[in-house]
Amino acid sequence: AAMRGALMAWRGGCAAFWLSTGRHDFVPAGDYHQTVGLAVRRSGWAASGLTPGRDRIRIELADGSVFLRRIVSVAAGPAAEEILSLDEALPFENLPAAEFRIISFLTLVRLAGDSALFTWRYTQWAADVTFSVVEVDA
Repeated sequence: AAMRGALMAWRGGCAAFWLSTGRHDFVPAGDYHQTVGLAVRRSGWAASGLTPGRDRIRIELADGSVFLRRIVSVAAGPAAEEILSLDEALPFENLPAAEFRIISFLTLVRLAGDSALFTWRYTQWAADVTFSVVEVDA
């Protein structure tokens, strides 16, 4: 029901929404300290700079908590690290690196059409939903 509601809210291709890449785009390089920022393994972002439309991330923790943040700046850190400065700190003073499940980019997209394929898995409560999207300018 929640997915059907989301599809209805997106009104076909009219409404844009943020979609996670679902990849480990950033990997924590150490524990999170609110006063420092988010230290991640070097990925080249400090050297290349922020790209418009590629500054939003989804942070999922091991307990299932999800935080959506915007990267304000990226700086080279010690060793093979980069420090991500976020628009809003995570609600923790300190957080062990092992608590991060996945950090992925968010891309602003809209549905490419008005159709979505629901493949039900043995019950009416679980389904795989397939739909096409197109990226839009942020």
